[in-house]
Amino acid sequence: MKLLIYDGECGLCHWAVAFLIKRLNKKSAQIRFVASTSRAGDYLLKKFNFDPAQLDSLVLYDRGQILLRSLAVSSALQECRFLWPLVGRWLVYLPARDWLYNKVAQNRQKIMGKNSCSFDVSFGSFSLHSKEQLKEFYSEI
Repeated sequence: MKLLIYDGECGLCHWAVAFLIKRLNKKSAQIRFVASTSRAGDYLLKKFNFDPAQLDSLVLYDRGQILLRSLAVSSALQECRFLWPLVGRWLVYLPARDWLYNKVAQNRQKIMGKNSCSFDVSFGSFSLHSKEQLKEFYSEI
């Protein structure tokens, strides 16, 4: 199961997670989301050798592999319905995908503002907040 760690203080990141959750195949989706500002997010980032205070990328964990930036987005889109998996596969072939990702990431708080809002109740089953919840889904972590 995939695990996406995102900046918990970034409005654009919250928007992106909400975008993904709305498009997931809710019955078969194999992805969960963790805010970097949660206890679980802090624990995971340190475990994966990232500085939580300096997070500048989505971090996707998938069966022992860490994906960053546009590859994390591409992999997350694979869990969605309709044409989104195709968009995710297509994204891998864009030559400037990480350059564009980095430009958006550098300006993300200017674009959408700083936001520490929490998930809507309907998103609850896809959001993990504690180490105990992590252990339920990811025994290897």
